[in-house]
Amino acid sequence: VALLVRRLVPRPAAAAWIAGGFFGLSHTMWWESTIVESQAVHAALFTACLHALVSLVRRPQGLMAFLLGLLAGLALMVHDLALLALPAYGLTVIYLCAKRRLGWSAVALLIVGWLIGAGGFLAMVAQKAGEVGLTAAVSSALFGDSWRGDVTAAPGATTVGKGCAYVLLNFPNLALPLMAVGVW
Repeated sequence: VALLVRRLVPRPAAAAWIAGGFFGLSHTMWWESTIVESQAVHAALFTACLHALVSLVRRPQGLMAFLLGLLAGLALMVHDLALLALPAYGLTVIYLCAKRRLGWSAVALLIVGWLIGAGGFLAMVAQKAGEVGLTAAVSSALFGDSWRGDVTAAPGATTVGKGCAYVLLNFPNLALPLMAVGVW
């Protein structure tokens, strides 16, 4: 995270180290590192995707589009949250192609990289689709069989309150006053 911030905002260097430090010391990252879960690995792959995206925008190359797709596919192997950023990656590549900064073959390279990275996950969905049908397999892949009700239910006041509390748990440090400085 510090390297990513440093690449985006080269000076002052302290901003990158503070951002990386606060991310590493945030409640969520510590909580996720204490349980057997996939979000910490997903955060690492998502950060790697952001590095690839920055590299792609700065120096557009087909190989970097492939790498971005590969990392995004691997992130999907870890957690389906990776699907949320996928449209941004695709639209960025299409934008670079439309501006003639990248050849249109980069779209295919992004897709091929993603298919390779997500291949294991896609194979499991295809196998389940053969057993229970495509709709049930995709639903299971997106929400899980035991979590479907929790994910698809309309959020109530308790759920929204818990969501806000989780966000606030990440700011009992200097990040809150520094956020005001950053906004300013």
